[in-house]
Amino acid sequence: MKYLLILFSSVLLSHCNDNCPIDKRFKEKFDAEINVLAILKSQGITQKNTLEKIKISNETLLQLTGHKANLSFDYTVTYSASNFESDFKVWNKWYENNKCNVKEADFDKIKNKVNLEIK
Repeated sequence: MKYLLILFSSVLLSHCNDNCPIDKRFKEKFDAEINVLAILKSQGITQKNTLEKIKISNETLLQLTGHKANLSFDYTVTYSASNFESDFKVWNKWYENNKCNVKEADFDKIKNKVNLEIK
């Protein structure tokens, strides 16, 4: 929940500090991918947060930002709080640096490609 509040706050602040158009739908979808991994960190794999969904979110974020989450794949998938916080900072910085140039269509193109590759 703490991270959702941070993400929401960053959206509000981004509107106050910049004069560029920001695609809110891109930001919502971007945050949703991060939230999948936040749930993994706190709850592990669940019926709603499946391994497939986790892999798709991880790969989508990688293709968007160039940064892959520091997940541990062993008998199951785990994600330490410290790794999540480190990754979250990288993704948030990427968004702040690119928010004026990204559009929902960019996100959808990558997500659709990843869905086809993983499913």
